[in-house]
Parts: sequence; C-alpha cells; structure tokens
Amino acid sequence: MIDLDIAEEFKTDIEKIVESQVQENREAIFFIYEDLTTSDIYKGKARRISLTKSQESRIVSQGEIIGSVHTHPTGFDPSTIDIMTGIETTQEYMAVATPVYKKDIEEDFVLTVMDLSN
Repeated sequence: MIDLDIAEEFKTDIEKIVESQVQENREAIFFIYEDLTTSDIYKGKARRISLTKSQESRIVSQGEIIGSVHTHPTGFDPSTIDIMTGIETTQEYMAVATPVYKKDIEEDFVLTVMDLSN
C-alpha cells in the first residue's frame, strides 16, 4: 500500500471536481494510478456518475488504479454502491469530497478516505 495524503497530493483535482458539484450540481470523479498520475475528470448527474464502456476502457488502459476521488452533494459517508465498487476493483483508496457551504469555515471541501487495501 502506498502511503498518500490524498487531500494534499491531489488538491487541484479535488478542487475541480468540487467546483463541478457546486457550480453545475454534477457529481464528478477522477482515478489515481500507481505512478500517482490521474485520469481525466468525468462528470455525472446530480446524484450519480455513470461511465460508458468506452470511458471505462480508457480509464483502465492508462495504468493500475490505486484510488479514486468523487464528489457527493451532501454528506461524507460513502454509499453502499461506492463501497461495493471499491471492493470489486484494485483500489486501495476511495475518497469522497463533499463541498462545504458555510461561510465561517475556511475549507472548500471535506474529504473522507476509505482504506480498501485490506
């Protein structure tokens, strides 16, 4: 397992997907590869992301996926579908970025990371 500070290492990508959630009301996702590069950002609908077979093929052809980060409109907890997807893949990390809407909080998002390596 690679020891990563996902919030810091991928802050720019996380900010982009959170912006998609806030500005466009669309969940978004990106994948993290073993060499710590990331996939393109894929946008879904307000409460879910569906990838085409072509997108899935492109994502897996770019390298070994060790993690993913996606947004939720509210709430930090990964859904049952999130957990099942993580278990069925080679991901070591699955993270959920949730926008923070309160003005008195300095951060733009809260990141919840699940360790799926075991």
